[in-house]
Amino acid sequence: MSKGIKLNELVEKRIKIGSVELEVIDLCRPCRHLSEKLIRNDIIKEFLRKGGIRCQIINDGKISLSDQIKII
Repeated sequence: MSKGIKLNELVEKRIKIGSVELEVIDLCRPCRHLSEKLIRNDIIKEFLRKGGIRCQIINDGKISLSDQIKII
């Protein structure tokens, strides 16, 4: 597991996780869609300041829990 990664610094960069290569498009904040899919009204509060990133998939492959995130 990779910890301490500053997501803001990944925008417009390519990363590799396992054999999958991704291009980071932008930051992704928790939204109502997530709340509706999980049927939980409190989910946005729980994920406040814990958003993610949106990526374009460059190539497919496998990702395992033990794979490190590498900036390429």
